[in-house]
Amino acid sequence: MEKYRFLYSVMYPHQLGLVTSLLESEGIDFLVYDEFTTSVHNFYSQAIGGIKIMVLNEDFEKAQKILVEKEYLSDSHTEAMEIENNINKTSVLNLIGKTPIPSIWFYTIKTALFATILSPFIFQPTQNLYLSMGFIVLGFVILVVGILNMGRSISLGLPTVETRLKTKGLYQISRNPIYIAYFMMALGSCLWVMHFVPWVLFTFALIAHHFIVLAEERFLASRFGNAWDEYAARVPRYLFF
Repeated sequence: MEKYRFLYSVMYPHQLGLVTSLLESEGIDFLVYDEFTTSVHNFYSQAIGGIKIMVLNEDFEKAQKILVEKEYLSDSHTEAMEIENNINKTSVLNLIGKTPIPSIWFYTIKTALFATILSPFIFQPTQNLYLSMGFIVLGFVILVVGILNMGRSISLGLPTVETRLKTKGLYQISRNPIYIAYFMMALGSCLWVMHFVPWVLFTFALIAHHFIVLAEERFLASRFGNAWDEYAARVPRYLFF
């Protein structure tokens, strides 16, 4: 079976025709992914990483050279594509990364956070229904979009494979939108239950996660160097700070 690999992505269908016409003129076979999804609603384009163009392995270097000559790609983009192809080869097992702090503390903190979110299933919800559901639903939406923006670079803990620095989508607003989503859902659960146990767990998880974030950022600084420094200077760690 012929194998294809990722070459290039565009945000909108009209951009797709410009690139594919170049490939067709050179006799390069290609496949297109997510064109229909993007054509249904442009909002989805950034969330799913745009419309993806794949070419045969043996045509990859030739196609890449064509796009560089036509200034669709720069040398930095070709390096990024190599990273993307390495990411695409990773397995589900790579979703479990290396813990940024001692494992016992890392998983204890994660357990406290998820126990808080699930507390309405443990304790009897009593009040603040609409306010609570507002936090939970909004947090869930942010979580889904954040995961889509992260794509294959997502992992529990520090990634053990090559990844890309994500700076688009929600990551233009916050460096940690997924954590914010979990915190919002946990807060909604606490307000709904109004029992001291979830509040204690939430307070512990909230404070402890800050130290996880700091450890993760030290890792990102060492992996991405100046690119991370520039990004961190521009985008707040959470929302407003």
